[in-house]
Amino acid sequence: MTSERPLDVPLGMPSAEALRLATAAIRRRYVLAETMQHPVVRSECMRLAYLIEAYGLATAPSPPQEDVVAERRRARHGTAPRLRGPPPAVELRAV
Repeated sequence: MTSERPLDVPLGMPSAEALRLATAAIRRRYVLAETMQHPVVRSECMRLAYLIEAYGLATAPSPPQEDVVAERRRARHGTAPRLRGPPPAVELRAV
């Protein structure tokens, strides 16, 4: 959903989760899908999304813990991430 920014709305977009919640809440009140494209309705979606974000009702998904640990390890040691899975197969030759 694209949005216009009225003069009284602060810069920056609300989180995607807050915008999704606001749009879903407002969409429940309208029957026609075209109503959601009206500039006033879109502006109200943005205002509600900012309120949802301000009150902390929508949280951004946190990255998986293993990604955070790996990122810290790389930053600390300057190493490349380890590959997961079994080690590559090695052929053994008879001597």
